[in-house]
Amino acid sequence: MTITVAATPRPALAVAAPRDPTLLLMLPALAMLICVFLVPLALFFVRSFTEFDGTTAEFIEQGRDLLFS
Repeated sequence: MTITVAATPRPALAVAAPRDPTLLLMLPALAMLICVFLVPLALFFVRSFTEFDGTTAEFIEQGRDLLFS
């Protein structure tokens, strides 16, 4: 006596590929970079340049020295 088991064909399910969460995981790090480093750096340059008294050539000289220091 032989038993034959017929496999029932299953329809193929169309499953969407999972989204890549890399960008979502990078957002907190980028926000911290902006808040902790870039904003204070910009405020430092703004404050340094607003306290300047002198000619345009001296202003450019101070800006160059400040950027390359």
